[in-house]
Amino acid sequence: MLAPLLERLRSFSFFDVFKHSSIYFLGTLLTQGLGIISLPVFTYFMDEAEYGVASIFLSYVNLVSVLLSFNLHLSISRYFHEDKPDVKGFVSTVLSATGLINLALGGLVYYFRTPIAAYINLPAETIIYLLLTGYIGVLYYIFFQLKREQQKSVELTVVNVFWQYGKFALAAVGMYLLHETGRVYMGKIIGEMLAGGFFALIFIWRIWPFVRLFQLESKHFKYALAYGLPLIPYSIGGYLLNSFDQWLINSELGHAEAGLYSFAYKIGMLLLGLITALQNAANPAYHRIMNEQRYEQLGPQVYSIHKLSLLGGVFLLLFAVDLASLLLSFSKNNFQQSLYIVPIIILGYIFYSMSLLYNRYIQYQKVNIYLTVILLASALGNLGLNLYFIPLYGYQAAAYTTLVSYMIMFLLSWLVCDYWLKAPRLPLGKMLLSLLPVLGITLLYYGLGWDQKALELGNMALKLLCFALFAALIFGQSIQRMLQKGS
Repeated sequence: MLAPLLERLRSFSFFDVFKHSSIYFLGTLLTQGLGIISLPVFTYFMDEAEYGVASIFLSYVNLVSVLLSFNLHLSISRYFHEDKPDVKGFVSTVLSATGLINLALGGLVYYFRTPIAAYINLPAETIIYLLLTGYIGVLYYIFFQLKREQQKSVELTVVNVFWQYGKFALAAVGMYLLHETGRVYMGKIIGEMLAGGFFALIFIWRIWPFVRLFQLESKHFKYALAYGLPLIPYSIGGYLLNSFDQWLINSELGHAEAGLYSFAYKIGMLLLGLITALQNAANPAYHRIMNEQRYEQLGPQVYSIHKLSLLGGVFLLLFAVDLASLLLSFSKNNFQQSLYIVPIIILGYIFYSMSLLYNRYIQYQKVNIYLTVILLASALGNLGLNLYFIPLYGYQAAAYTTLVSYMIMFLLSWLVCDYWLKAPRLPLGKMLLSLLPVLGITLLYYGLGWDQKALELGNMALKLLCFALFAALIFGQSIQRMLQKGS
């Protein structure tokens, strides 16, 4: 009985994507589950202000990885799909170049660490850890892209899960050791950096088969530079879009408000794990479809990814407050007040996931300047909205400005791909139509006051019924087709 069911599932266009994304998502569940489990620990040891410092530090790590590597590592994924690529020579060049660039620019940043720390409102002692953690991130991205394009989803998942759990374990030890010093955040930062240093050795070990020692070829460097350099504003725009609100709240309102917003944002970011898993799993299949010009397969693949993203988004939207309230049961601090903005953050990530489905075409065509324009326009919109609304309405305004910014990103991605680059059309009408029940559920959520009613069995039962009806609505036709094939 199980074998025929499996064969029916294999007949669907999204089966291969679902297979790999399920592995990635299993890892995401384990790491995001750790994120959930770790929140009571972090909020037990750290108050809102200390949590804010640790969160702001982490928000700068990815920015450092981009700026101190010229984004060269992002080119590996695209080069992998070139005809007869010299992968070893290319990876060797990227690894050597990023190391040299990071050493030179990192030394400069460290020399000016005191004014830089004052400007970003972080303790000066954190700068050296920021530089080291940033380059560990570069090594991870190289490892990640190589293994993703080889469809080594199991290896990627295992390494990432152990890395995240290792960071948490050492961070917990560090916080315990420093819990009476008034610098508990340093325990978290140092612990995570030490774990990252250990796993950096693993990344290098797994990258090493793709490396020729001390090789730095000009043709490969030019390719990586031509691909990665235009994406620096794109990547910075992305981090501005994700983190500028936290930076502004930190500098204008203080560490405590930054901590409150960061906590709510971390709950909303659970959806990003599912989105990332689906996108990573679909990337190799997308390149095959484009290379073989089987454009008729794009629509079913895209719509399947979109529906799975919506399903995860609606579940998190309905139950985020219950989940967060459960986690905060043992917290000594008042993080609860920030939870009602979580559904707005989730809606923003839904639009972000839709924009990614369009942006894949831009990356495939290697016209990354359009990604830069899209991200910078969205980021500048976010910056302007935050500068105006956060001082007026506090950290809560940041959730709404993020939603608007991701809507702008989606709109620009669609316009550029469909009307400027003439990309193969995606099922936009069906995607937009599927957002209507999500909007209805959001209005019902606030209308019934579910944002203020956590862990009440009656309300949880109603929310579960609401989720089941939504799942039946968006997957009803797929289930019906599968049953018809089996009859």
